Parts: sequence; C-alpha cells; structure tokens
Amino acid sequence: MATSQRRWPGDNPDGAKSIPVGMVHGAVLGSYKGVEGYNNNYKNNPHAEHDDYDGSNFLNGVCTGMKWQCVEYARRYWIVNHGIVLPSLSWAAHIWDRVTHASRLGDFAIVPLLKFPNFGTEKPVVGDLLVYKSTPSQWVGHVAVVADVVTKEGGTLALYVAEQNMHNDKLWAGGHYADELHLVTGTSRDGKTTYSITHPDPDLILDGWVRASLDDAVLRAPWSRPPPRLPLSGVYDKESATALQKFVGSYADGSHGGMTNTDLRNILRQHGDPSEAPTTPNTAELVKCLRLFLARHWALVRSTGDDDSGKDLVAVCPGTTQCVCRVIRREEIHPASSEDGAAVEVCHTTKALQGFLNSVHHPHDLRSAAALVDRA
Repeated sequence: MATSQRRWPGDNPDGAKSIPVGMVHGAVLGSYKGVEGYNNNYKNNPHAEHDDYDGSNFLNGVCTGMKWQCVEYARRYWIVNHGIVLPSLSWAAHIWDRVTHASRLGDFAIVPLLKFPNFGTEKPVVGDLLVYKSTPSQWVGHVAVVADVVTKEGGTLALYVAEQNMHNDKLWAGGHYADELHLVTGTSRDGKTTYSITHPDPDLILDGWVRASLDDAVLRAPWSRPPPRLPLSGVYDKESATALQKFVGSYADGSHGGMTNTDLRNILRQHGDPSEAPTTPNTAELVKCLRLFLARHWALVRSTGDDDSGKDLVAVCPGTTQCVCRVIRREEIHPASSEDGAAVEVCHTTKALQGFLNSVHHPHDLRSAAALVDRA
C-alpha cells in the first residue's frame, strides 16, 4: 500500500522537519513463519537524519525492497519460505498485471506465477499473495501474504494476512497476523464454489491472489551474446536509459526517473565486488562504483574482436555532454550538439555502459555471461 508520505524521508515540501509521531520506523509489529513485519512510519525515522541512509533492505545479499513497504514484506516472505525472488517493481499492483514469474535463488530458474481472480473458483491458500488494484486514492495498490484460512463458528471463512504498511503503529493480533478478512463463498453459474474478498477500506479493491508454481520452475537458457541494440555513441539517450532501466529493474520509460539510481545502487551491491558496492546514496560514489564495475566486466563491454585498449578510458568523462554520469548526479543537461562542425566530446563511461547493456540484458545472465566470455 502506498504510504501517504513520499518514498524518502523529509517529505514536507517546504523542507521543514516533522515532529516524530507514532511508533518508530522499523519497530517490529509481529512475525509470521520467521518473517518479521516492521512499522513503516516515515514520520518517526531517526535513521533518516544520517547522510548514509538509503532506505533499502538486504537479506543475505539480496535486495528485498524499500523499508518497510508492503512489497518488501511479500518479497522477503517468499525468499525465506519459498526460496524465490520477486523482480523489482514500482507498484504492488504490478504483481498482478505485469509480473509473470519469480526467480529461484541460486540458479535463477524461472518460476511461473499462477493468478486466480477475486470471485473465481480457486480458494486462496497459505503463502499466496493478495494483490490489490491501483485506484485513485491508492495508486500503487497493495500486497499481503495469506497467513491462514480458517472456518469460524457458523461455517463462515476467515482469512488472516501478514503484511506491512497497512496498519502502521499497530501490533499484530497475537503477534502472528496483521489483519483478518472475510472470505465469502458463492456459487458460479455452473454450480462451482466461488471465493471473494472485499476489503473494509473501499480504496482497496482486490484483483486476486498470486501463487508461485514451484514445481514448474524452468532453468534459463544459457547466455549467448545478443545482437547489439544500442549504438556506442557515448550519448545517454532515451534508448540507453530504457535499456539501463530494464537491466536494473526500474519502470522502463526512458526518463531515468523514479527509482533508477536506487535500483542501480542495489544491483551493484548485489552483483559487484566490495569496491563496486556503494555504501551511501551519494551520487558521485555511485558513478565511481559503476565505472569500476564496467572496467571489471570489460570483456562484456567491448565488441567481439576488439582488444582491451579502451579499458583505461572508462572513467574519462568531459562532464559537459549528455552522459549517464551527469544524469546520475541529477545535473541539468541538454541534448548533445556540436558547434561549427566540431566533434562532440565522448563520455567513455556512457559508451562502456552501452556496450555492456548490449551484451547483458538482465542481472540473472551476468554470472554465466562473465564465465563464458572468460573461457573464450
């Protein structure tokens, strides 16, 4: 569910500090199957004052999401209890209409997702994800984990959920579930039993429940170098931005907006060497780490048949062009142009990034790609 504050601390438009209200951000509200649910209260977050605070949570080296959003809990629950990882996504609602599979830890096998619509004939089971629509008042939707389905006195059904960022500042009932919802049964036209959930909050409209089909996991095809899709121009254009967004898991609209810097930082923390892992939200550090990462993966950066002569140029950037370095630093830039026919200076960091994105379209391919290139 979307918090009413911005994603990052300091949500007041005028920059004024909020007076801490409610339970502290990150307080444990409860725990279900070994997965703790935390309070998502940005208005009482003492860590937000620290310069190195970035808001991302990691579990055994895997980014679970932003502290303590609803998607973060759902992703962490599936990691702990199913050994699979949901992809990076901008909205909880996208689990229903855009996400088709999760990835198995270790071998990155593709795990298909089964989707059962609300008012359908499939009964929700423990571990399913309840996914709510995007609505005008809750535009990112919401996601919760099914913790139990029980029959109450009189034969009615109740569904217990574990979740974050729904009832903040409130301990879970019995410490083991966050909320209880009515699971209503009906009869379809062909006589089958139907199941539906109507949330007490009218802004939360359920699409249905999502289940990981663990027995149908399929290993990914071995990596092979794909045909180039980006020119090695050194100019960070919309096509380059879209390719980077797809690689790091941001919403791909070519704007480098949203969470691109955060997702890029998290990818480097997960897949980079310690020297390539940013430790703060500082944009200069992020650019430096990206350059180290690209230099180490030079075999994937350069075109087939090229030598390593350009490797030492990765960090060369004039600082005046339309380049990824300036975009990451959030500088105001204008489209690259030349005056009097003079050649436009090239950002070699951007050029190296374009070469890398031509070779590797998804982080899951990085390990096998690097191994195959090293053996070649």
